[in-house]
Amino acid sequence: MNGPQVRKLPNLFLVGYGESSSTLGATRAGRAAATAALELLEPDFQTG
Repeated sequence: MNGPQVRKLPNLFLVGYGESSSTLGATRAGRAAATAALELLEPDFQTG
């Protein structure tokens, strides 16, 4: 895992497991997952 992102499956995000299972951890992991997902999808939106 790389934060909430799975290394072997970069389009899979696990939020709520491991270090992100606490309320504070889930908030941080959720933000990190959303940011990473947007970065992953950004090229698709630019080429449209």
